[in-house]
Amino acid sequence: MANESAPNTQFDFSRRQTAGLVIFVVLCGVPGLELSGFGFGIAFTFEAAMAIAALGGVIGGYLICSRPALAGILGGLIAGPGGLYLLTWYAEGRETIWNLEIVAVQGVGSLPGILISLLIYKLMKDKSQPLEALGDSGGSCCGGHGGGDSSEGSAGGSSD
Repeated sequence: MANESAPNTQFDFSRRQTAGLVIFVVLCGVPGLELSGFGFGIAFTFEAAMAIAALGGVIGGYLICSRPALAGILGGLIAGPGGLYLLTWYAEGRETIWNLEIVAVQGVGSLPGILISLLIYKLMKDKSQPLEALGDSGGSCCGGHGGGDSSEGSAGGSSD
């Protein structure tokens, strides 16, 4: 018989975090593919693509990791343009590219931002007032169980 009080250690994304991931991937990946000639034919300048990736990184980062908001925003601001830059560099001059390559390259380019986000999360979690006091189960950043998507304003938790 399973222990009902045991914490769920499964890596669960809430709807909010999933939306953040989709926003991040679309706004950071599509401009990179467009710049390399693998997109839908939308003309982007490099500067415009970087601005879109920064915006996508900030929005997506905040939705993925909203407690503390600084971790998601700053991490996304670094991860978005980083993923775009590496994807553009990698795909430039290639005739074909596999979807797995796109995901892997964008992921590697986003690592500095992800690591900064995790560092900020860890540092702010270790402060004198723990995040649990804010109604967080300790895993709202980067997809921990319970997520940062609690139903604000209602006492009873998330209905996800």
